[in-house]
Amino acid sequence: MPRSDVDHKLATDAASGDEGAFAAIFEAHRHEVYRIARAVTGERETALDAVQETFLKIHEGLARFRAASSLRTWIVRIAVRAAIDQRRRARRHLTVDAATEPSHDPRVKMEDALALARVQDLAAQLPGQQGLILRLRLLAGLTNGEIAKALALQEPNVRMQVSKAVRRLREVL
Repeated sequence: MPRSDVDHKLATDAASGDEGAFAAIFEAHRHEVYRIARAVTGERETALDAVQETFLKIHEGLARFRAASSLRTWIVRIAVRAAIDQRRRARRHLTVDAATEPSHDPRVKMEDALALARVQDLAAQLPGQQGLILRLRLLAGLTNGEIAKALALQEPNVRMQVSKAVRRLREVL
């Protein structure tokens, strides 16, 4: 069965109260939702709050989900909006913690954390939606098309914003 058919069945079953189907949706998408939330908020605790809010909104909205877009696209859109809302609520400085642990070597952790903090700081200085778009592209790993759908923008506009943001970062670095 194609992934879209599986997702549609899971969404339909979960909307009908099947908690097992909702659990399957959660397991299939939780890591990506966290990556998106972490990229947008820059902070572990705020990202976790955004993940929780995302899945609450998904659970509440499954009855209204229509297969006009994929379940993944719908979830990404909700995750981006929830993360933006959480970031606004937090109103704190962006911090980096050990949630990005690529190695057990503390020097590597520190270097990665500092690089992530630098990208977050630079992205925060970009005008308009450029910082958000850059974080979604570089830190959450979304494609230009996925970002466009999540933010209700045209894909060429996203490509242009990514290009401008990278140019600005090169100027600063």
